[in-house]
Amino acid sequence: MSRSLSSPTSAAVGAVVTRPAYLIQINWSTVSRLTTGATLDWNGYTWSSEDVDLSGLQWGNDGLQGATLRLGNNDQRYSALVLNEGVADVAVAVYAYDQAATATGDPVKVFSGVGGKVDLDDDRVTIALRATKSRALTCPRTRISPANGFNHLPPRGTVIMWGAQRYVLEGR
Repeated sequence: MSRSLSSPTSAAVGAVVTRPAYLIQINWSTVSRLTTGATLDWNGYTWSSEDVDLSGLQWGNDGLQGATLRLGNNDQRYSALVLNEGVADVAVAVYAYDQAATATGDPVKVFSGVGGKVDLDDDRVTIALRATKSRALTCPRTRISPANGFNHLPPRGTVIMWGAQRYVLEGR
């Protein structure tokens, strides 16, 4: 697959000095849109310049991605989000761009995954980013029961066809 570069990106790539940066979107209940560069409006959203660092962006032998995201935490905002909403399985997207090329098609998505392990201290929140792995997912992620909000359950023995899969509902 090839991609045509926009004029600003072509100019930025060919410049003597480049100014690379990342756009980072964390999908908490209120989405955080951060940038390692200057605050900018991109793709209809404002991306705030924050004390944020992305390191170790890599692809493993299994083809899955990982990275480490560090968020400045002087005002305890990010530790509050982590403690209240968690980071496990929270979607994270990262785009790379040059600060001289910020048109809609210029930033390139370089990571799409979820949060994993987190470390907190007074000054920083460190989140291990990992790829969403289908082999790590289970279905259903919670039990289907009245305790989990399922009040209208079909009777035991009901057969549900999902594609070529046949599921028979059983009780405990």
